[in-house]
Amino acid sequence: MNKTAISLLAMLLLVSAPSGKAVFAADFSFTAPETIPVGTDFKIDIALTPQNESLNAFNGTVIMNDLNGAFFLEKVIGGATETKYWIQAPKIENNKIYFAGIIPGGQIKPGALFSVIVKNTKQGSAVFSFADTQAFLNDGDGTRANVISKTATVATGDAAATQNQFSAPVDSIAPEIFHPAISKSEYLFDGKPFIMFIARDSGSGINRYEIAEAQPLFWSTDIAPDKLNWKIAESPCAIEDKYLSGAIYVKAIDNAGNERISAIKLSNFIFWRLVLAVLVGFALFTPIVVSVFRKKKKHAK
Repeated sequence: MNKTAISLLAMLLLVSAPSGKAVFAADFSFTAPETIPVGTDFKIDIALTPQNESLNAFNGTVIMNDLNGAFFLEKVIGGATETKYWIQAPKIENNKIYFAGIIPGGQIKPGALFSVIVKNTKQGSAVFSFADTQAFLNDGDGTRANVISKTATVATGDAAATQNQFSAPVDSIAPEIFHPAISKSEYLFDGKPFIMFIARDSGSGINRYEIAEAQPLFWSTDIAPDKLNWKIAESPCAIEDKYLSGAIYVKAIDNAGNERISAIKLSNFIFWRLVLAVLVGFALFTPIVVSVFRKKKKHAK
Protein backbone atom coordinates (compact mmCIF):
# COMPACT_ATOMS: atom_id res chain seq x y z
CA MET A 1 0.00 0.00 0.00
CA ASN A 2 1.46 3.38 -0.99
CA LYS A 3 2.27 6.12 1.54
CA THR A 4 -0.67 8.27 0.48
CA ALA A 5 -3.10 5.42 1.04
CA ILE A 6 -1.57 4.70 4.44
CA SER A 7 -1.90 8.39 5.39
CA LEU A 8 -5.53 8.48 4.26
CA LEU A 9 -6.37 5.35 6.19
CA ALA A 10 -4.63 6.73 9.25
CA MET A 11 -6.63 9.95 8.87
CA LEU A 12 -9.85 7.96 8.63
CA LEU A 13 -9.02 5.99 11.76
CA LEU A 14 -8.03 9.11 13.67
CA VAL A 15 -11.23 10.87 12.73
CA SER A 16 -13.41 7.90 13.57
CA ALA A 17 -11.39 7.12 16.72
CA PRO A 18 -12.39 3.49 17.25
CA SER A 19 -12.20 2.33 20.83
CA GLY A 20 -12.96 -0.76 22.83
CA LYS A 21 -13.26 -4.25 21.46
CA ALA A 22 -14.62 -4.98 17.99
CA VAL A 23 -18.29 -5.86 17.64
CA PHE A 24 -20.55 -7.43 15.05
CA ALA A 25 -19.01 -8.99 11.94
CA ALA A 26 -18.16 -8.50 8.29
CA ASP A 27 -17.18 -11.22 5.85
CA PHE A 28 -14.50 -10.87 3.18
CA SER A 29 -14.98 -13.70 0.68
CA PHE A 30 -14.12 -15.05 -2.76
CA THR A 31 -16.30 -16.44 -5.53
CA ALA A 32 -14.04 -18.73 -7.57
CA PRO A 33 -14.20 -22.02 -9.47
CA GLU A 34 -12.82 -25.05 -7.63
CA THR A 35 -11.41 -26.66 -10.77
CA ILE A 36 -10.39 -25.23 -14.15
CA PRO A 37 -9.01 -26.70 -17.37
CA VAL A 38 -5.25 -26.17 -17.86
CA GLY A 39 -4.50 -22.95 -19.72
CA THR A 40 -7.73 -21.25 -18.69
CA ASP A 41 -8.14 -17.61 -17.72
CA PHE A 42 -10.74 -17.28 -14.99
CA LYS A 43 -12.30 -14.62 -12.79
CA ILE A 44 -12.38 -14.40 -9.01
CA ASP A 45 -14.83 -12.00 -7.35
CA ILE A 46 -13.93 -10.36 -4.03
CA ALA A 47 -16.87 -9.36 -1.87
CA LEU A 48 -17.62 -7.68 1.44
CA THR A 49 -20.72 -8.81 3.33
CA PRO A 50 -21.87 -6.85 6.41
CA GLN A 51 -23.68 -8.87 9.08
CA ASN A 52 -26.81 -6.83 9.80
CA GLU A 53 -24.81 -3.62 10.20
CA SER A 54 -23.79 -0.70 8.00
CA LEU A 55 -20.11 -0.39 7.12
CA ASN A 56 -18.37 2.78 5.94
CA ALA A 57 -14.70 1.79 5.56
CA PHE A 58 -12.61 -1.27 4.82
CA ASN A 59 -9.12 -2.36 3.81
CA GLY A 60 -7.13 -5.52 3.26
CA THR A 61 -4.82 -7.55 1.05
CA VAL A 62 -5.58 -10.45 -1.25
CA ILE A 63 -2.77 -13.01 -1.35
CA MET A 64 -2.29 -15.77 -3.90
CA ASN A 65 -0.15 -18.69 -2.73
CA ASP A 66 0.98 -20.66 -5.78
CA LEU A 67 3.85 -23.06 -5.08
CA ASN A 68 4.70 -24.15 -8.62
CA GLY A 69 4.13 -20.95 -10.58
CA ALA A 70 1.07 -22.16 -12.47
CA PHE A 71 -1.08 -19.09 -11.82
CA PHE A 72 -0.60 -15.36 -12.40
CA LEU A 73 -2.69 -12.41 -11.28
CA GLU A 74 -3.28 -10.71 -14.60
CA LYS A 75 -5.47 -7.66 -13.96
CA VAL A 76 -8.13 -6.16 -11.74
CA ILE A 77 -11.48 -5.32 -13.27
CA GLY A 78 -14.59 -3.64 -12.00
CA GLY A 79 -14.93 -1.63 -8.83
CA ALA A 80 -16.87 -1.44 -5.62
CA THR A 81 -20.55 -0.97 -6.39
CA GLU A 82 -21.12 0.86 -3.10
CA THR A 83 -17.71 2.50 -2.73
CA LYS A 84 -17.64 6.18 -3.59
CA TYR A 85 -13.91 6.59 -3.23
CA TRP A 86 -10.96 4.20 -3.15
CA ILE A 87 -8.26 5.17 -0.71
CA GLN A 88 -6.10 2.51 -2.35
CA ALA A 89 -7.56 1.30 -5.64
CA PRO A 90 -7.00 -2.47 -5.99
CA LYS A 91 -3.48 -2.91 -7.30
CA ILE A 92 -1.48 -6.04 -8.11
CA GLU A 93 2.03 -6.25 -6.64
CA ASN A 94 4.01 -9.50 -6.27
CA ASN A 95 0.97 -11.81 -6.35
CA LYS A 96 -0.82 -9.58 -3.85
CA ILE A 97 -3.64 -7.07 -4.26
CA TYR A 98 -3.82 -4.16 -1.83
CA PHE A 99 -7.11 -2.31 -1.42
CA ALA A 100 -8.80 0.21 0.88
CA GLY A 101 -11.97 2.21 0.49
CA ILE A 102 -14.60 4.34 2.18
CA ILE A 103 -18.37 4.10 1.74
CA PRO A 104 -20.11 7.43 2.40
CA GLY A 105 -23.54 6.68 3.81
CA GLY A 106 -22.59 3.11 4.61
CA GLN A 107 -23.20 -0.30 3.07
CA ILE A 108 -25.68 -2.76 4.53
CA LYS A 109 -26.02 -5.30 1.71
CA PRO A 110 -23.43 -7.76 0.36
CA GLY A 111 -21.38 -6.07 -2.33
CA ALA A 112 -18.71 -7.08 -4.83
CA LEU A 113 -15.63 -4.95 -4.23
CA PHE A 114 -13.75 -5.90 -7.39
CA SER A 115 -12.73 -8.88 -9.52
CA VAL A 116 -9.35 -10.21 -10.58
CA ILE A 117 -8.49 -12.11 -13.74
CA VAL A 118 -6.15 -15.02 -13.08
CA LYS A 119 -4.13 -16.70 -15.81
CA ASN A 120 -3.19 -20.39 -15.67
CA THR A 121 -0.32 -21.84 -17.71
CA LYS A 122 0.16 -25.40 -16.40
CA GLN A 123 -1.00 -28.01 -13.89
CA GLY A 124 -1.13 -26.84 -10.32
CA SER A 125 -3.22 -25.28 -7.60
CA ALA A 126 -3.39 -21.95 -5.79
CA VAL A 127 -4.84 -20.79 -2.50
CA PHE A 128 -6.38 -17.33 -2.31
CA SER A 129 -6.62 -15.69 1.11
CA PHE A 130 -6.93 -12.32 2.83
CA ALA A 131 -4.51 -10.54 5.16
CA ASP A 132 -4.72 -7.38 7.26
CA THR A 133 -8.46 -7.02 6.67
CA GLN A 134 -10.40 -4.38 8.59
CA ALA A 135 -13.94 -3.04 8.43
CA PHE A 136 -15.56 -0.18 10.36
CA LEU A 137 -19.16 0.45 11.29
CA ASN A 138 -21.09 3.46 10.04
CA ASP A 139 -22.07 4.38 13.60
CA GLY A 140 -20.38 7.75 14.07
CA ASP A 141 -17.77 6.23 16.38
CA GLY A 142 -15.74 4.26 13.84
CA THR A 143 -16.32 1.02 15.73
CA ARG A 144 -14.16 -1.76 14.36
CA ALA A 145 -16.12 -4.81 13.23
CA ASN A 146 -15.01 -8.37 13.82
CA VAL A 147 -13.86 -9.65 10.45
CA ILE A 148 -14.18 -13.13 9.02
CA SER A 149 -11.78 -13.65 6.12
CA LYS A 150 -12.49 -16.67 3.97
CA THR A 151 -10.22 -18.54 1.55
CA ALA A 152 -10.60 -20.20 -1.85
CA THR A 153 -8.60 -22.94 -3.58
CA VAL A 154 -8.44 -23.35 -7.35
CA ALA A 155 -6.83 -26.37 -9.02
CA THR A 156 -6.35 -27.53 -12.59
CA GLY A 157 -8.19 -30.62 -13.75
CA ASP A 158 -10.46 -32.00 -16.43
CA ALA A 159 -13.42 -29.85 -15.48
CA ALA A 160 -15.57 -28.34 -18.16
CA ALA A 161 -15.69 -24.58 -18.50
CA THR A 162 -17.22 -22.93 -15.43
CA GLN A 163 -19.25 -19.78 -15.00
CA ASN A 164 -16.14 -18.02 -13.73
CA GLN A 165 -14.10 -18.83 -16.85
CA PHE A 166 -13.16 -15.48 -18.31
CA SER A 167 -13.16 -14.19 -21.85
CA ALA A 168 -12.62 -10.53 -22.59
CA PRO A 169 -15.99 -8.83 -23.17
CA VAL A 170 -16.73 -6.76 -26.25
CA ASP A 171 -16.98 -3.26 -24.80
CA SER A 172 -17.71 -0.15 -26.84
CA ILE A 173 -19.30 1.88 -24.05
CA ALA A 174 -17.39 4.57 -22.18
CA PRO A 175 -17.15 4.50 -18.37
CA GLU A 176 -20.08 6.03 -16.51
CA ILE A 177 -20.24 9.78 -15.86
CA PHE A 178 -18.33 10.59 -12.69
CA HIS A 179 -17.70 13.67 -10.57
CA PRO A 180 -14.25 14.39 -9.10
CA ALA A 181 -14.11 16.17 -5.75
CA ILE A 182 -11.60 18.60 -4.26
CA SER A 183 -10.63 18.16 -0.62
CA LYS A 184 -8.01 19.22 1.88
CA SER A 185 -6.53 17.58 4.98
CA GLU A 186 -3.68 18.28 7.33
CA TYR A 187 -2.72 14.60 7.03
CA LEU A 188 -2.09 14.62 3.27
CA PHE A 189 0.16 16.49 0.84
CA ASP A 190 1.36 18.88 3.58
CA GLY A 191 -2.14 20.26 3.97
CA LYS A 192 -2.45 21.29 0.32
CA PRO A 193 -5.63 20.63 -1.70
CA PHE A 194 -6.00 17.36 -3.56
CA ILE A 195 -8.49 15.80 -5.95
CA MET A 196 -10.32 12.49 -5.45
CA PHE A 197 -12.07 10.53 -8.18
CA ILE A 198 -13.53 7.15 -9.06
CA ALA A 199 -15.37 5.98 -12.16
CA ARG A 200 -17.32 2.81 -12.80
CA ASP A 201 -17.40 0.70 -15.93
CA SER A 202 -19.75 -2.28 -16.12
CA GLY A 203 -18.18 -3.61 -19.29
CA SER A 204 -14.45 -4.31 -19.27
CA GLY A 205 -13.66 -2.42 -16.06
CA ILE A 206 -11.51 0.65 -15.38
CA ASN A 207 -7.91 0.29 -16.52
CA ARG A 208 -6.39 3.60 -15.39
CA TYR A 209 -6.90 7.30 -14.83
CA GLU A 210 -5.12 10.25 -16.39
CA ILE A 211 -5.21 13.82 -15.15
CA ALA A 212 -4.45 17.25 -16.63
CA GLU A 213 -4.47 20.77 -15.22
CA ALA A 214 -5.17 23.74 -17.46
CA GLN A 215 -6.09 27.44 -17.50
CA PRO A 216 -9.15 27.90 -19.75
CA LEU A 217 -9.32 31.44 -21.10
CA PHE A 218 -12.79 32.35 -19.94
CA TRP A 219 -15.83 30.73 -18.26
CA SER A 220 -16.02 27.41 -20.04
CA THR A 221 -13.84 24.41 -19.25
CA ASP A 222 -14.12 23.16 -22.84
CA ILE A 223 -10.66 22.32 -24.14
CA ALA A 224 -9.85 19.77 -26.84
CA PRO A 225 -8.49 16.65 -25.08
CA ASP A 226 -5.49 16.52 -27.40
CA LYS A 227 -4.49 20.01 -26.24
CA LEU A 228 -4.11 18.89 -22.63
CA ASN A 229 -0.95 17.55 -21.02
CA TRP A 230 -2.16 14.22 -19.61
CA LYS A 231 -0.35 12.13 -17.01
CA ILE A 232 -1.27 8.86 -15.33
CA ALA A 233 -2.63 9.41 -11.82
CA GLU A 234 -4.19 7.66 -8.85
CA SER A 235 -6.78 9.00 -6.44
CA PRO A 236 -6.15 11.02 -4.34
CA CYS A 237 -3.80 13.25 -6.34
CA ALA A 238 -2.14 16.49 -5.27
CA ILE A 239 -3.13 19.66 -7.13
CA GLU A 240 -0.21 21.56 -8.68
CA ASP A 241 -2.12 24.82 -9.28
CA LYS A 242 -1.19 26.63 -6.05
CA TYR A 243 -3.54 29.54 -6.82
CA LEU A 244 -6.47 27.18 -7.54
CA SER A 245 -7.26 29.39 -10.50
CA GLY A 246 -7.76 26.84 -13.26
CA ALA A 247 -9.56 23.59 -13.95
CA ILE A 248 -8.64 19.94 -13.59
CA TYR A 249 -9.55 17.27 -16.10
CA VAL A 250 -9.75 13.58 -15.16
CA LYS A 251 -9.88 10.89 -17.82
CA ALA A 252 -11.14 7.39 -16.96
CA ILE A 253 -10.02 4.72 -19.44
CA ASP A 254 -11.48 1.22 -19.42
CA ASN A 255 -9.77 -2.01 -20.44
CA ALA A 256 -11.20 -1.71 -23.96
CA GLY A 257 -9.74 1.77 -24.46
CA ASN A 258 -13.02 3.70 -24.09
CA GLU A 259 -12.68 7.05 -22.33
CA ARG A 260 -14.75 9.39 -20.20
CA ILE A 261 -13.49 12.87 -19.24
CA SER A 262 -14.76 14.93 -16.34
CA ALA A 263 -13.70 18.49 -15.54
CA ILE A 264 -13.92 20.42 -12.30
CA LYS A 265 -13.31 24.13 -11.70
CA LEU A 266 -11.05 25.01 -8.80
CA SER A 267 -12.23 27.30 -6.01
CA ASN A 268 -10.69 30.51 -7.41
CA PHE A 269 -11.66 29.81 -11.03
CA ILE A 270 -14.38 32.48 -11.21
CA PHE A 271 -12.38 35.06 -9.24
CA TRP A 272 -9.43 34.89 -11.63
CA ARG A 273 -11.73 35.04 -14.67
CA LEU A 274 -13.29 38.20 -13.23
CA VAL A 275 -9.82 39.64 -12.70
CA LEU A 276 -8.95 38.70 -16.28
CA ALA A 277 -12.18 40.27 -17.57
CA VAL A 278 -11.45 43.49 -15.69
CA LEU A 279 -7.89 43.62 -17.03
CA VAL A 280 -9.02 42.92 -20.58
CA GLY A 281 -11.76 45.56 -20.28
CA PHE A 282 -9.26 48.03 -18.89
CA ALA A 283 -6.82 47.30 -21.72
CA LEU A 284 -9.54 47.70 -24.35
CA PHE A 285 -11.32 50.78 -23.05
CA THR A 286 -8.43 52.79 -21.59
CA PRO A 287 -7.13 53.89 -25.06
CA ILE A 288 -10.68 54.89 -26.03
CA VAL A 289 -11.20 56.92 -22.87
CA VAL A 290 -7.80 58.57 -23.26
CA SER A 291 -8.55 59.39 -26.90
CA VAL A 292 -11.94 60.95 -26.03
CA PHE A 293 -10.37 62.93 -23.19
CA ARG A 294 -7.65 64.28 -25.48
CA LYS A 295 -10.19 65.32 -28.12
CA LYS A 296 -12.31 67.14 -25.53
CA LYS A 297 -9.22 68.86 -24.20
CA LYS A 298 -8.17 69.86 -27.72
CA HIS A 299 -11.61 71.28 -28.53
CA ALA A 300 -11.63 73.15 -25.24
CA LYS A 301 -8.54 75.06 -26.35
